[in-house]
Amino acid sequence: MPRDTALRAYRNFFSSFNTRDPHEFSMALHYPHVRITWRSQPRVIADAEAHALNITWQPFIDQGWDHTNGHEPQVVHTSTDKWHIAGGWTRVRSDDSPILTNFVTYIVTRIDDLWGIQCRYGIDPEPDSKKVEAEIPLRVVDSFRRAIGRRTLDDAWNACGPTVYAIDVGSVRKITSPEELPLREITGGNVELIQSGLHSATFAVTGNLNSALLYLTDENGWRIRAVSWI
Repeated sequence: MPRDTALRAYRNFFSSFNTRDPHEFSMALHYPHVRITWRSQPRVIADAEAHALNITWQPFIDQGWDHTNGHEPQVVHTSTDKWHIAGGWTRVRSDDSPILTNFVTYIVTRIDDLWGIQCRYGIDPEPDSKKVEAEIPLRVVDSFRRAIGRRTLDDAWNACGPTVYAIDVGSVRKITSPEELPLREITGGNVELIQSGLHSATFAVTGNLNSALLYLTDENGWRIRAVSWI
């Protein structure tokens, strides 16, 4: 499937996964690549070869998996070389009966005129888990937004951590100190809950000039774990 647009790259992610070919699936991604989740510490993957060597479909097959259906994408933010897309997937059996559903927000980037998945924010719900009450993580996001407006770096960092992943085109940076934190002014910022589970939530902050996609987990109290600016 072509990767000449962000939406085609999103759909190619699932079609290439369904081939069960580690090299073809790995080419659907951009590198360095990272999947952010509350379940485990993120691992930044350097290149397609490293990704292909560490992927197997056998655990899914053992559960009766036949293929994965991608959810209809919802575009959150766009720019010339980066899109934020809310979506997800459902793993199904050969009769299309569902095994597992997940909600994921994808950071899709354009490198050398090819679009690919640079990062994934995974909600990764536990079986029968409820969605989080949005009030607490929303306060964290609002605190982060107001701290940027006041240009108070320490207050912005207090909403984060202990590590934050900054996602950009062709770049994934692990941030461990406030001085490294990438900040852009947000004026007229509208905050929207995009996806949530019991342990994680993704928010969009949409401003007049700059917008951000934030991923929060409750690992150390609700904190921002990843940020992507557009």
